[in-house]
Amino acid sequence: QDPSTHELRSLASSGDARNLCATRAHGNYIENAPMFGLLLVAIDASDTVPKPLVDLLGGWFAFGRIFHMTGLWSSGGSTVGRMVGAFCTLTSLAVGSALVLYSSFVNVGFPALKF
Repeated sequence: QDPSTHELRSLASSGDARNLCATRAHGNYIENAPMFGLLLVAIDASDTVPKPLVDLLGGWFAFGRIFHMTGLWSSGGSTVGRMVGAFCTLTSLAVGSALVLYSSFVNVGFPALKF
């Protein structure tokens, strides 16, 4: 049996709550950050949304992820930090998706929608 596999298995089943919370926080971040990064690139590349709004959206996402991380590290259960972080993350994804749709409508030929 490969010793590195045994070390990984024992790390996961060790019951170290701090390590498990850190692993969950990292995994949750990895689920959301790439998609949000692509949304920001698409919004920024369209040149239809003002840059300060794109910056504000990115800051809102980062704020939410930091709150989620600290809430998850403080306790494995439901905390205010996790709820605030989830709210900020979901709203930033929703607003980012709406801005991508808006940008595509403006670029297709609906100039009346332009900011």
